[in-house]
Amino acid sequence: MRTIEVRRVPLMSVIKVGFLVFFTIDFIGFLLYASFFASLIGMALSTFGGEFGSFAHIGGAALIFGGFFVAVLAAVFQTLVLFIAAVAYNVIANAIGGVLLEVNDTDTRGMPLEPTAGSPVPDQGGRDSSEQDAGED
Repeated sequence: MRTIEVRRVPLMSVIKVGFLVFFTIDFIGFLLYASFFASLIGMALSTFGGEFGSFAHIGGAALIFGGFFVAVLAAVFQTLVLFIAAVAYNVIANAIGGVLLEVNDTDTRGMPLEPTAGSPVPDQGGRDSSEQDAGED
């Protein structure tokens, strides 16, 4: 197990990932929210037996376009807040130190990682396996 300190967060990565995550969440959320209210308006129209002019002509394309516009606008403001938080973290981490993470060297099955093919592994005789292979040729 080893400890890693996160001293700096790359701002461009924060902006790219943050915008995509916020846009996706906002777009899906708006479509669900708008679909719910569209169904309520549809039930209200059918209950009262009349049409309220422009509501009768609102279709799926307007719902998707509205959702896209609202999601982009919301994602821009949320990403701006995230950017300010990332800048604040970089300043604070530079002054007093960053977040410490404890990392365990295990694979996905929880087993300790074995050395890679390029790294020398000492055998029982004390020589590296790369030296042993070179001597056998």
